Amino acid sequence: MLSVAVTLDPTFRLGTPEELFQSVGLWQPNSNLPRHDVSADGKRFIIREPAGDLTTTIRVVENWYEEFRNREQD
Repeated sequence: MLSVAVTLDPTFRLGTPEELFQSVGLWQPNSNLPRHDVSADGKRFIIREPAGDLTTTIRVVENWYEEFRNREQD
């Protein structure tokens, strides 16, 4: 994450970039999803970082409504 000073008067000018910090959470190849956000006061960052080798399980239940059909209340 870099910080760059900006001057607008008398003309637009950018300062020299300075590194604020490094984080593996800032880089996600092949994704346009944001991995960080800045607090409203601009003083803090929140960054999603990998928590290790976690696996995600997705469970698909077909015809789930049939199991509850007889339990419906009017």
